[in-house]
Amino acid sequence: MLKIQNDELLHSYLFRAHKTHGIFDYSNIVNSKGGWKSFPAVLPETLHLYPSIDEKTVLDKLLRIHATSVPKKMFEYDFGFRKDLEYFFTQKDYSYSSMIRVSKTVSIRFCDACIKEHIRELGYGIIEESWFHYTSCSIHNKPLYILQVNSRSSAVEQLSQALRGELPVSAKSSPNFFQNYFTKEFFEHELIHAPCLFDAFSNFIKYVSKTKHAKRMLGKSYSSNREMGQRYLLEHVYLYLKKSRPRLLNKYWQKYAQTIQVSSGVLDKNAFTVEMVKFSNANCRDCEHMRCVVKYGDS
Repeated sequence: MLKIQNDELLHSYLFRAHKTHGIFDYSNIVNSKGGWKSFPAVLPETLHLYPSIDEKTVLDKLLRIHATSVPKKMFEYDFGFRKDLEYFFTQKDYSYSSMIRVSKTVSIRFCDACIKEHIRELGYGIIEESWFHYTSCSIHNKPLYILQVNSRSSAVEQLSQALRGELPVSAKSSPNFFQNYFTKEFFEHELIHAPCLFDAFSNFIKYVSKTKHAKRMLGKSYSSNREMGQRYLLEHVYLYLKKSRPRLLNKYWQKYAQTIQVSSGVLDKNAFTVEMVKFSNANCRDCEHMRCVVKYGDS
């Protein structure tokens, strides 16, 4: 059973699986121009070949190549990462933003010295995630090679050579060499705040804004309820209260904010969970917010 390595590019893992099982269709990994697809995916008819693949690992790796994203701002409800994860496994129901990403071409780059080390240590070569983004190897301080091909078949043939530790005839050193270091982007981010909490917190701030000492408590005066319906302004108020009026914020937060775990897997709902802060008085089973992540799983 094939194991995906910690620093291995998803494309590389799928490529190795195809080679191992004699699958000759690489259209899910390499595009017709001979470059990586910016968004790799499993061929639906080969899903059974990956029984042990971890959904959270896949999501982490999609994040690292910027093929998907997760909410990073307070009260941001972009849960397109689940659609992207679903597309990876089924190639169905992907969002428009993913369609744009799928159309991009990324050059196939590799470090021959690293691949030879992989072969000695693992018994096979892999393409590392950092090579997807950069043009040099930070370990050997040398330019990466680029496969200069113009067709999928040529790319598959010469990539196979490279992964055997050979130097393909089309491989040329990257022209723009500079030292770089790859920053891995794991699935670690601020807690997701549910729409129901946004509504409740907004109503709380509206109430405070009408009190005698509103300006002193909130940092400024807000002229209308409409302002408190804007996410970025409410986030600004939250951060101000957290820094300048922690007692007021904590009093509200401890009573009305509840952290729950939401199952968010695609093939298996319990494959991984995300933490979400909801309004404590809200019942998730009766939720009317269609964009809430709870709609995609069980709390």
